[in-house]
Amino acid sequence: MYKIQVDLGEEKRQVIAGIKELYEEKDLLGKKVIVVANLEEKEIFGEKSQGMILAAGKEADLLTVEKAESGSKIS
Repeated sequence: MYKIQVDLGEEKRQVIAGIKELYEEKDLLGKKVIVVANLEEKEIFGEKSQGMILAAGKEADLLTVEKAESGSKIS
């Protein structure tokens, strides 16, 4: 599990993501990912998680964007 700080534009949140076996920390730094931010806060392994990073498939291919600014809404 990774404890990740994500920038949602107007605020920063902590997300706990079970992708440690698939991604090295250096490959996640600066990556613009899609985050579901309207979820209830959960405690995962004793840590606060305030959202969910979206991924697809068995290999947890992260859903990313290139040009969108932090905090952009999906339309």
